[in-house]
Order: sequence, then structure tokens, then C-alpha cells
Amino acid sequence: MKETRYAVLIGMNNYKKNPLLYSVKDAEDMKNSLVEFCRFEPENIFTITDSEVPVKEQIKKCFDVIKGKFQSGADLLLFYYSGHGEYDSEEEKSMLYFEDETSIGIGEIVLTYLEPLKAKNLYLIVDACHSGKNVYVRPKHSVRKMERKLLNDSRELYFLFAAEENKKAYQNDKLKNSYYTYYFVEAIRQQKLYDEDGFLPMSSIDEYIRKKISNHNDVVQIPGSESRSTGYKPFAFQNIPAKQNEEQPVVIKKEIMENNTSGFDLGSSLSNENRQKIQEQLKALLQSEVENFNMDELKEKYEINIKARSSEIPHEIEHALERSIIIKAQRNNLEAINNLFTEKLIKQNRKKTGLSAMFDMIHGEPEPEYSYAITYNDYLIVPAFIELKAKSFGNVSGGLHCLFYQAKYGFVFCRSFFKYEWGGTHEKISSFVKVELTPYRLTVDNVDEAKKELLLALKELIENIKKWNEERQKEIGSFLKIAK
Repeated sequence: MKETRYAVLIGMNNYKKNPLLYSVKDAEDMKNSLVEFCRFEPENIFTITDSEVPVKEQIKKCFDVIKGKFQSGADLLLFYYSGHGEYDSEEEKSMLYFEDETSIGIGEIVLTYLEPLKAKNLYLIVDACHSGKNVYVRPKHSVRKMERKLLNDSRELYFLFAAEENKKAYQNDKLKNSYYTYYFVEAIRQQKLYDEDGFLPMSSIDEYIRKKISNHNDVVQIPGSESRSTGYKPFAFQNIPAKQNEEQPVVIKKEIMENNTSGFDLGSSLSNENRQKIQEQLKALLQSEVENFNMDELKEKYEINIKARSSEIPHEIEHALERSIIIKAQRNNLEAINNLFTEKLIKQNRKKTGLSAMFDMIHGEPEPEYSYAITYNDYLIVPAFIELKAKSFGNVSGGLHCLFYQAKYGFVFCRSFFKYEWGGTHEKISSFVKVELTPYRLTVDNVDEAKKELLLALKELIENIKKWNEERQKEIGSFLKIAK
């Protein structure tokens, strides 16, 4: 069932006491970003700002409309508020105060309007003073039935607050926004924050806001969040039109699309004879270019290991490497044929009883565990593995794993960059910087196109190593500067 995204945005300026300047603009900026980067349709965003109509009446009308269209268990719901807030110490709950001098508890918003819709993914963002307390996501005391249902019904549940219950949230004349909303929108527009697939999860937005606000010396504002997430949920999408399907589309480079368009016969290209011929050329290409690539400038600082068989890949990164490649291929519908990529369920979720059920309710159900494997002993797949092991902790170890493999309608070039971190006594695998897949039609000319991509990847490996070494030296220098 396709996901539809709904949002209710509230921005209040015209308070009789302590009017605000930028809360309406906060709501408007949020709406623009949701449409441009997060695949919300304008007709599914309901905005409430200063007016003569009672605010609570407007909220009810918005949710009445949404309720008529909402698909429980499939759709996404976001509630956003920018305005005044207060913490009621007697009732022990955070309140939203509207410009018409009415108020409502955040918990009431959750239980009255959000929980009944049973959204698959639910986000509540409160940009107000004293907002981050007792919203019943992970309560310290008793948990009511509806609150239990809220936890169990959502795949991703994210509540974000601009300030703690005893702290203020601030606006800024120069930014013409509140600090919190400004950096929320800025995070969505920061292309460098997106992962290699062009996805941005809410957790990355949350982290970015916290870091940015903490860097301000002019205010003391501490954002907070409460969350429960299952799997990996993209909230924003990099340079992808809002009306596309949520799955990441397969992107074929323009020069490849323009190549071989005249007289190309897809059926003939997929014959076993043609597949084998192209794959043999790719095998020769990979072995020749990797073995002959000049890495002399690194020999003084690195041990250079070039491996062509999977059995020679270091065990500590083999599983993570294969998992990253297979998941990326699944997302892009570029899996290898003949079951060369396999995913196997090895552990189901534990049975929900007693304390285990309570633990799952609070912290989220554990995901099933899978094993991932790539079958290399087949002519349809050709690997090459380059590992650069630093001779001293002052330099960063890393490498590049390349694959040419046969896919359903062509072949794919896969490259995965990885690096190690210094753990204090030894190196340990840190992360895969990125896994990239480029699909090609099965033509002889595209072997030359693939060669260009391979050479670019080899050059990028050298550039990565130099960049990582500069970062390591800065890290060491920063420590020595403050150490006694």
C-alpha cells in the first residue's frame, strides 16, 4: 500500500502578551521544505496561523478531513507547532498556548488526534518553550492503554522538542526564524547530510539541530527528542521530485543512456552467449586496471594488498561489506541473477510475554536478523579488493571493493569504499563511506564506459586516503593541544 504523507502545521504570532515575530514564518518555511524535499503534497498539508477562528476548532477540522482519507498502518502523519509553550508543574505536563488565549496539553494532542489515526510513521515537532517533558512516549510512571497502543502501532515514532521543560526556546532577528525551525529546515536542505542513496532519516535531522544550537553562545537552549524506530525510514529525499514513488529510482548516467540507442536489441543482449562474452571482457578489464594502477606514492606509508578472491577478504569486514552491497542492490532493483546475492533469515523476533513484552513496548521490537552472502565462484560475478593498511596510527587504513556482476537486464559496476578507525590499541573497521551501483546495457561499447568508472573509483580511493589522513592529523593535533 503506497504511503501518503499528511501534516498539520501551526504557527502563532499575535499573542496579546509577549507577541512573537517569526512563528508564522516558521510554519510557512516548514511547509515549503516538506513539499520540496519530503514528498508531502500541498493539498495534504493543513496550516493554522493567526485568525479569528478558535484554534482548537481549526485543529479539529483539520484532523476530521485527514481522518476521512487516512490509511491506518500505511500513511505518515506529522504535527508541527511553533509558538508559546509552558510546563504545568501541578499537572506535570507540557502545554501549548495559542494566540486566542486557549491552551492544550501535548499529551492531549497525541491521544486525541494522533493515536486514533494509527499512522505507520508518526512525527510530533514542538518548537516552543518548556515543551520537552511528560509526553508519554517513555513515561516514568504508569502507562495507559492508549499510550501502549501508540507505541505498538507505529513503525517510526519521533517526538522532537525545541527545549527542555525548564528552558526557553528562542527566535532570532537575523535568521528571521526560531533557532530550532531554522536548523530543521537547513538540515533538510543540506545535501551533504544525505546518505549515499539520497535519503535523510529523522535521526540525522535531530542530531544536526542539536549540534547547531549547541554552538550558539548567545542562548542556552537544549533540544530534546524521544523516539522509537524500526528499520530505516527516509524522511527527506535528495534531489528527487515529490511525486515519485518512495523507492529510490535506478539512475543510469546520461552518457550511457545516449550510447547504443540505435539498433540496440535488449533480447539479444540478454543471451547467455553475449552475457559470457561481456563478462569475460569485464574480468580482464578489472584485473588489468587494478593490478596496474599506480599507487607508488602510498607505498612508504602503507602495505598495499590486492586480492581477487573472496576468501582473501578480511573476515572482520566481509559480512558488513556483503550486507551493504546486497541491501543497496535490493533498494535499487539491481540484484544479481542466479541467486548470486542471498539473504537468509537466521533469527525471528522473540515471543512477546511478560517483561519482554514490556521491554519491546518501551524500546521497540527487535528486528529479525538476516545473514547476507555473495557467491563469488561464478563467471557472472567478478570481484577485486584493494586494502591499504597503514604502517602507523598517524595514517588511516582503508580500501576499495569492486564488483562487475550480471543483473536482470544488463550488468552492474559496484564499488564500495571502506575505512578503519584507530581504537587506541588497534584498528577496527569503521564504516563504508559509500556503496555505489552503476547499471549498464550489455554491449561491448559499455565495457569502455565501465572502464572510465573503474578508473575514477581507483583515483577516488587515493583521494579518500589523503583526506582521511588530513582528518586524522587534525584529530591528533587537537588532542595534543589540550592534553597536559
